[in-house]
Amino acid sequence: MSILDWLLDGDVSIQYQVHRDLLESDDTILQSLQERIETEGFGKKLIEQKQEAGYIGFGVYGPKWISVHYTLFDLYWLNIPRSNKDYKVSAEFLLEKMWFNNGVVRKNRKQDLCVTAMIITMCSYVYIENKKMNEIIDYLIESQYDDGGWNCSMYLGHKHSSLHTTLSVLECFDEYIRSGYSYRVDEIKNAIPKGEEFILRKELYKSEQTKRLINKYFISFPYPFRWKYDIARALEYFIRVNKPYDKRMEDALQIIANSHRNGYFKKFSAYAGKTHFKIENNNKGSRFNTLRGLKIIKRYKKSEFDKILKLY
Repeated sequence: MSILDWLLDGDVSIQYQVHRDLLESDDTILQSLQERIETEGFGKKLIEQKQEAGYIGFGVYGPKWISVHYTLFDLYWLNIPRSNKDYKVSAEFLLEKMWFNNGVVRKNRKQDLCVTAMIITMCSYVYIENKKMNEIIDYLIESQYDDGGWNCSMYLGHKHSSLHTTLSVLECFDEYIRSGYSYRVDEIKNAIPKGEEFILRKELYKSEQTKRLINKYFISFPYPFRWKYDIARALEYFIRVNKPYDKRMEDALQIIANSHRNGYFKKFSAYAGKTHFKIENNNKGSRFNTLRGLKIIKRYKKSEFDKILKLY
C-alpha cells in the first residue's frame, strides 16, 4: 500500500485534505468528501457530543479538551462543512459565553488574546454577525506589539510577543478575511505582514538573540495541536496564505523533512487532558502528521515530496 493509499484509507476528513492539498482534485470530489465529514468518522463522533441545550461539547472553555471551545476547534480543523447548523449554534453560544463586558473578565484583565483569536476563527468560519465580533477585532488590532506580534500575557506587562498567540491571531485574521468580513479589514491586512515577519525573524522556532531553540515542543507537532504553537502549524499557515519560500523557513523545513521514516510521520505525545475519543492508533505513524508533513514538503520541498512518493 502506498502512502497516499494509506492516507486515503483513513478518516474522511483526511481523505478530503489529501484530495485538496496533495492530489489537487476537482471541486466535485472535494464537495462530496467534505459533506461526508459531518455524517461519518471523527466529525460525526464530535457532533454527537451535542448537549440537550443545543451546543456541542461539555463546558464552555474547560475541561480541556472536551469543552465547546475545543470541540469546535477540532471540527474546524477537520473541515466540517460551513453549513453545519449545530456548529453555528455552538459557535454563537461560545461567543456569547466567552466574550462579555467588552472582554473584561476581571479587574485589569481582558480575555486572553489567543482564546479570543480562536473564537474569531471559529465564528468567522460560519459567518456569525454580532457586534461582539467587532469588539474582538478592535481588541486584536489594538493589542499588536511593536515587534509585530501578540502576547496573551500582555496584562502582566510583557513587552515582547509570543509565537503561540501571534500564530493564533494570524490564523483568525486569515479566516476572517476569507469569510468576507469588511470591518477594519484594511487595518487587518496591514497588521498581518508584521505578525508574519515576527515569526520569520525567529526562523519559526529560535531566539532572535541566541538562535537557540525557544521551546522543545516547537519542533514536535502532535495533532490535535490545541492552542499550542509548533513549526508544522506555522508552515501550514504560510501555505494557506500562499506565502512564498523564505530562507528563514529552511531550518524548520529541514526538521519537518527529517521527521519521517519511509514517508510516514510519527505520532507525537498528545497534550494532557480529557478527549472525546482517541483519533489515532496506528503503528505505521500518524495519518494527520503524515498529511501535514507531506503538504509542507510538497509546497516548499517539492523534489523531496516527489522522491517520497516515488520510492515508497
